[in-house]
Amino acid sequence: MFSFAKQFESIFTQRFVIVTGALLAMLILIRNAGLYPTVFADEWHYSLLSRLQHIADASDPDYVYLGLFRLTNYCGDGYLGCARVLNVAFFMLGVCFVYFCARRVVSQGLAGMIALGTILAPLNIYTAYYMPEAMYFGSFWLLTWFVFTFPRNSLYQYGIGTGGLIALLAMVKPHAFFLLPGIALFSAYRCLCDRPDERLRRAVMIVVIVVVSAVVIRLTLGGVIAGKAGLSVFGNRYGSMASDSTALKHAISTVLLSAHVFGRHALALAVMFGVPIAMAIHCLSPRNFARVDASDERFAAVLYLTLLLGSLLIVTSVFTVTAVGSGPYEVLERLHMRYYNFIFPLFFIVAASFLSTPAPDKSKRHWRILIATAIGILACIALMKLLDISRPISVDGPEIRAFTYSPSHFWILGLCGITAVAMWAFDSKLGARMFVFVFFPLFLLSTAWSLNLEMRGRLGADTYDHAGLFTRHYLSQNECAQLTVVGSEPASLFRTLFYIDNAATRLVELPPGAPLTAAAIPKDTEWVLTIGEHGKVPDTAIRPHMGDFALFRAGDLRRP
Repeated sequence: MFSFAKQFESIFTQRFVIVTGALLAMLILIRNAGLYPTVFADEWHYSLLSRLQHIADASDPDYVYLGLFRLTNYCGDGYLGCARVLNVAFFMLGVCFVYFCARRVVSQGLAGMIALGTILAPLNIYTAYYMPEAMYFGSFWLLTWFVFTFPRNSLYQYGIGTGGLIALLAMVKPHAFFLLPGIALFSAYRCLCDRPDERLRRAVMIVVIVVVSAVVIRLTLGGVIAGKAGLSVFGNRYGSMASDSTALKHAISTVLLSAHVFGRHALALAVMFGVPIAMAIHCLSPRNFARVDASDERFAAVLYLTLLLGSLLIVTSVFTVTAVGSGPYEVLERLHMRYYNFIFPLFFIVAASFLSTPAPDKSKRHWRILIATAIGILACIALMKLLDISRPISVDGPEIRAFTYSPSHFWILGLCGITAVAMWAFDSKLGARMFVFVFFPLFLLSTAWSLNLEMRGRLGADTYDHAGLFTRHYLSQNECAQLTVVGSEPASLFRTLFYIDNAATRLVELPPGAPLTAAAIPKDTEWVLTIGEHGKVPDTAIRPHMGDFALFRAGDLRRP
């Protein structure tokens, strides 16, 4: 085993990791550059807020993200390509901090393996989207590195620094405030490890400092940037959704439905990350909490993962329920893993940290068997039922979408993970090796292959792409401001709007095959773009041969 570890360390040197990481980043850039955008409403939404509207008018208070990605306007029609370059830069920044954090609990070789694995992980799909996920990933791991490494000699410096980073992260995505309870409690634990005579006082103080500084800094910066509107932590869109969900009459049903959604996420996590979840449960014993050892970085990593994952799973479950009905695709079956999948590298860090454990204590094997049995049952249920009760989508959860790309793919990976859990039950080090050296590489290679295969489907343009591109180049910006787009597929129509790239363009959704009438068009419309069959169009309509769409003046539709 020593010779294997020595050979492993000799392969994953810092130079090898840096060179390989740079090559993988270039491959991601090349892959993204060849894709037509797979744009949903969110991507058009973020492009609109960052590039076409004043930052103070943004319905989402993502001021740091919106301000930075406004620079893509300097790229002209290539704004999406510039956004993808920025996404890769922030994603790779996050990978660097993943390495630094992993290095605190594992060897250099294992940390390098985890870093390269993070680049290959399905998370990299977000570098192709005009969305803040890649920037959020990089900023979160900067925050994680700070929380783990910054000296705690001064509570005020540590607490204000942590709170300030959370405030900045909340201006990338407001969801960062859901991290606040877990990170505040983790900061309290870190301070409990210092100065035994002042532990309780320091723990309470750090929680107060982190929470107060995060709120004050966020509101101050928001007020400076956007005035009164910037004082809303979640903005108009999420704020109205939250207020609707707090009605007492919906409280009981929300709790029950949230429990069902939580169960679906638990099944997905059990089949993908069964071993590190089992390790975390086994590690979080009352004895480990009682001794509070400042040098035990592995326990700190387990606690950090548990606090964040637990709180984010609850928030995600509630959000999924409250979002139902707010859009045509908002249903309970969606697995919104993108609200917490940025922490997934922690699963691999935790699993790798147990490779160096002492010989397993056979007297505690019954606890491992009990934990492994529970997780194994969840994983088996996932293999049999998950695809029937959920709807994996790449933008929601690229990991579970790639994991379930095909039934054979799903079963091979799932059985491999269950085998690793069973091995861990009887020998913890053997289970850790199985997960890190067999399941982890198999998971990365197979999910990368399946997800990239799915993304290659966007190498060619469809009717909605052609309609947007043609209209943008045929009409002036002033004419696009007086344009109404008509169609039946909301997600695809937002792609058309993304190409037209004008904040004033309107959208009218009709049922498939429903005829378009003059009454359905806003009165100040000068041009109409119809996509698909929606009755007879005027004889003057422009109908290119590149797709089933037509562009004509609204006045021609109104004439008898």
